Amino acid sequence: MKTPQERLPVYTKLIFELAHSKGKDVALYILNHLSEVVSDELWRHGTSADGEPFECLSDYLQAKWPHGPHIDPATSTGSLSIDDIIDLADNHGYGTLAKVLGAERKAFQRSEGRPAKTVDNVNSLERPTGNSRTYIEQRLSEQFPDIWRAYLDGEYKSARAAGIAAGFVPKTVTVRVDDVEKAVRTLLKHFTPGQLEQGLQAAAHYGR
Repeated sequence: MKTPQERLPVYTKLIFELAHSKGKDVALYILNHLSEVVSDELWRHGTSADGEPFECLSDYLQAKWPHGPHIDPATSTGSLSIDDIIDLADNHGYGTLAKVLGAERKAFQRSEGRPAKTVDNVNSLERPTGNSRTYIEQRLSEQFPDIWRAYLDGEYKSARAAGIAAGFVPKTVTVRVDDVEKAVRTLLKHFTPGQLEQGLQAAAHYGR
């Protein structure tokens, strides 16, 4: 069986090639390889271009080939960013990997001269804002350590659920707008008739 020092360069090469490939069918392959590197902590056996051990996973992921797979913090043509990989992990059932990478996301530095990736369609500030998964995870890790640990342990089904528990993400519900009766039925699952009546009266008053 190969040692971690022997396995890491193999996975690093595969991840680098897949992350910078123009092919579309790379998701499962790159996620499998990254899972091995993360779960077995193979990255701890690598070194930077200066010959220093990596201090954290994000240092390894950002390191230029052949020391690391050179994953960028922002999307560029023909390559996957850390956010792209987190989304792939979420969408392909790699929840643990997505959480680990999400926790490392804030350690990523923007490439020189490259604009930060917009985190949602409302905000485009350098610091993640709004209701994006990146923003929620960053705020949980910084301001709600207990809920953050519970989220990493799988006690919450999603970052949004953890954010709701923390109190800074509002609860929302999808309502059909082509059928008023069904819309009201949906709202009645969350509000009493009296609350809805009050809301209608207030909306009518301010809408004058």
